[in-house]
Amino acid sequence: MISKFKTQHWIAIGLTLTLTVLLYIAPKKGEDKPAEMQSKMAAADVDVKHYFDSVYSTLNAKIQAQILQQQNLIKESDDAAIKSTAYDSLADIWKGQKNPFLMAMTMFSKSEDLKTASSYNQAGKDCYMTSRFVEPTLQHFLLTKAITSFGKALESEPDNLDLQTDLGICYVENGQDPMKGIGLLREVVGKDSTNLKAQTSLGMFAIQSGQNDKAVKRFSSIIKMYPENAESYLFLAQAYANQGAKDKAVESLKTFKSKNTDKTIDSEIDSYIKSLTTNN
Repeated sequence: MISKFKTQHWIAIGLTLTLTVLLYIAPKKGEDKPAEMQSKMAAADVDVKHYFDSVYSTLNAKIQAQILQQQNLIKESDDAAIKSTAYDSLADIWKGQKNPFLMAMTMFSKSEDLKTASSYNQAGKDCYMTSRFVEPTLQHFLLTKAITSFGKALESEPDNLDLQTDLGICYVENGQDPMKGIGLLREVVGKDSTNLKAQTSLGMFAIQSGQNDKAVKRFSSIIKMYPENAESYLFLAQAYANQGAKDKAVESLKTFKSKNTDKTIDSEIDSYIKSLTTNN
């Protein structure tokens, strides 16, 4: 066994370096959901309205009034700007209540109402990011919404490689049609071989699927293009470790540590290096 650390653990660490996470609005540990809400969220077909009603009923009168005010503005106004502001205010309320799921669904509703490329793009990002912090069934639901949103945004901006990359990532992570997602990502790097996000995603998915030889080649290529990109050294280290190339993995981890500006994970990196060097 190469180390006690798993691929998913290090992929998660790497992602925190480049993505704007929603942990600050995620429910705190120990905050239990009502049993009815838990059972509904575990259902294959998530009933968003039922979930909303369950949460709404637990809120104090002041928060309920704030939510109702924004909902009424959305329903009664024909002005897109007023609707947009009301949706954003409603999303902010859910952030304040540490409910990223309803925040994301508010932005999804906004995109379906306003039907603009920018609102679809934002909804896709919010649904995708929220999917990273929920249980598998709800993750699938949110990724499906993200695919819908990014897909509609891409229809309006077919040459937008960032949108195509985000859509490809969602297809792969959703698991129902991963090769479609890989195909979209390959199209992106075919058009722009220097696209860091698409290249990194392909390398990450290679690690996840056990194709470590391809991952080593991918991340080695990325490092040649972007030698200061710290996370690439982290992923390269994992690919090497998976191959049993411990010395190369340690070397790559040390380079990552020297280039990474987030020092809060240094102790974890040191532990990983120690686990590799003590098991030789």
